[in-house]
Amino acid sequence: MEDLWYNKDNPFEFLNSLTDLEPLLTVLNDESPQTIAIIASYIKPQLASQLIERLPDHKRVETVMGIAKLEQVDGELINQIGELLKSKLNNMAFSAINKTDGLKTIVNILNNVSRGVEKTVFQKLDEVDYELSEKIKENMFVFEDLLGLEDLALRRVLEEITDNGVLAKALKIAKEEIKEKLFTCMSSNRKEMILEELDGLGPLKMTDAEKAQQTITGTVKKLEKEGRIIVQRGEEDVLI
Repeated sequence: MEDLWYNKDNPFEFLNSLTDLEPLLTVLNDESPQTIAIIASYIKPQLASQLIERLPDHKRVETVMGIAKLEQVDGELINQIGELLKSKLNNMAFSAINKTDGLKTIVNILNNVSRGVEKTVFQKLDEVDYELSEKIKENMFVFEDLLGLEDLALRRVLEEITDNGVLAKALKIAKEEIKEKLFTCMSSNRKEMILEELDGLGPLKMTDAEKAQQTITGTVKKLEKEGRIIVQRGEEDVLI
């Protein structure tokens, strides 16, 4: 059988370069053991053995028997099987490339909307599909997540934001624990300056305060993307 896969006209030659058998196994899921036996006979023995090992039990024995009993097979039939198999694998690859990651898409969108819109979306989503809402939040970074940042990471974020006015506006509507977290990660002089800014702010539009908070979260995302800080998201990102 070794001569079959070595043949220069082998219609299954393209399979010998596969590094991942998963797509092939998926395509062969609906094929008969007889068809799989033909394919296995025309690929490298090492690859064929891996294929047989990963077949379901009920197909494995029949495939082995089919290979052992294989005699002369019509060349046109072999070419047809080869072309059909190649077409199915190509279609699968195309589908994978064009498959949309809905979660990633909505995270990117919500990371760029205003804080007001973000809050409204999650309030409604919590009511309709709480599990999905939490899944999206886990993949986002919102202002309240500053509490979970390591002090060193937060200091780097604050160093990037040189405008004390932005920090003052963001803290105007922030929870007390977030204010304390930020104040502990900056010098006493800067803390005093921001407190003075806060005292002198007067009435502030909610949209302006939310925009300031967005500037801070945007800085976090920027530094994370650059690899300058690490943002932990759930158990998967626990450092060891």
